[in-house]
Amino acid sequence: MPTDLYKNESINTFGKLPFVGDLAPIFTLVDENISNLSLNDLKGKSVIINIFLSVHISECAQSIRDLNFLASKNNDIIFLCISADLPLAMREFCTKEGLDYIQMASFFNDKYFTDQYGVTINSGIFRGLAAPAVLGIDNLGIISYSKRVQDFNRLTIFHDAIHSLNV
Repeated sequence: MPTDLYKNESINTFGKLPFVGDLAPIFTLVDENISNLSLNDLKGKSVIINIFLSVHISECAQSIRDLNFLASKNNDIIFLCISADLPLAMREFCTKEGLDYIQMASFFNDKYFTDQYGVTINSGIFRGLAAPAVLGIDNLGIISYSKRVQDFNRLTIFHDAIHSLNV
């Protein structure tokens, strides 16, 4: 059982991230417009996934801003930020921050997502949410990058994920 840190508190997680070379697990989430968003909808596209705790946590909010900046420079990649936040809160955050280059999606009604991607937090103050992680999925649906963010205060590791896509 991996242990992550948030503000020096240990948080136990359940499961393992998909391995590089694995077929990405299919999911159906709810986007910021309250529409279903499936990995199948992104078939044929390269995708960077930023899994985070909540838009209301400053380190997570900054990771989304950082990813939006990178997305503005990489038009041929879909940048998808995923958490358990309600879709309307995600939309409000993106509107307020002027984040136009990323997509947001929530697993608030699909708890299987965290199990499939090995990011379920099963103890501590964030039990039931998702441990931060970054994944790259190539245009064939294969995992090209997979890293759990071990220290919640370092959420800007996106360059390696982008590089793994070879686009």
